[in-house]
Amino acid sequence: MNDKKIKILVSSNCQTGGLASSLNVFLRNSISSIDVAPLHHINVEVEKLKIAQLLDDVDYWVTSYGWDIPEIKLSCEKNLKLKVIKIPAISFSAFHPDLSYVLDKKSNKSLNGKFTYNSAIAIWLFNNNIDPSKAKYFYNQSTFNILGYKNMWAPSAKRLLDQFISLGFSPAEYHEFFNAIKRTGCFMHSVNHPKITLLFELAKLIASRINPSVKLDKLNTTIADPLMGASIWPVYPDIAYSLGIDGSYLWKLGDAKLINGLDSFILESYSHYENHHERGDLQLHAFHISHDKFNDMMSSLNVKVNH
Repeated sequence: MNDKKIKILVSSNCQTGGLASSLNVFLRNSISSIDVAPLHHINVEVEKLKIAQLLDDVDYWVTSYGWDIPEIKLSCEKNLKLKVIKIPAISFSAFHPDLSYVLDKKSNKSLNGKFTYNSAIAIWLFNNNIDPSKAKYFYNQSTFNILGYKNMWAPSAKRLLDQFISLGFSPAEYHEFFNAIKRTGCFMHSVNHPKITLLFELAKLIASRINPSVKLDKLNTTIADPLMGASIWPVYPDIAYSLGIDGSYLWKLGDAKLINGLDSFILESYSHYENHHERGDLQLHAFHISHDKFNDMMSSLNVKVNH
């Protein structure tokens, strides 16, 4: 790389800020600016317009998607010096296989706010009018085995590998990245919110593409994790044990409220659902098991309740 300072634009989902901060650590001597322009949904016109404008005067665009959006594609074609580095929007379900988005069938709207994330099991329990005093007994090793919750590591890793390969990364690059994040234990706050340690490792791959001579081996994560302020889903103890890490039933919801213990979480969930939704109207959405199949699996469980 020559001595000319470069300009970088980073566009992704909620991982945008952490990636930009990490890249700034690696490339601080090479860049004149690093801007962020999240693209949470490809149909958000204001986000598309901002990115299209910023792309007129940057050297590198690090992005998870959007390169095929017509107005953005035109800006890319007009900027002859621009190099586009395509990266994955990280998703990994193995630590949090019970976490689901939920749709209210009556209103046809997704749940949001502090219950953007939901327990699929809790949704089924609420829909089926299971007494909250008995609900916690459905969170056990037998249930997790039947639902396949403890077998999510291999498919989650395979999906991530396929995503890296589809975006032009080599298998060697992926395995170097994945081996590094595995050593940190649980590297996700939720299914789609990676911890800063993961984003730091992803930034290493990006930085190497921008400046192959950059020294990466002696740099460690020293920046704040911006996604610590969002919801944090626990790794349930039985699932954590199968993964060789520590687990808990400690939730931090989107309103920054901490919920300690399964009983408290169930009561909080039931209270929210009862105040806003009718039983039977809540449907799993964007979950790794279809809503109908999940209902059948839960209904078939012969769960022994001990008081």
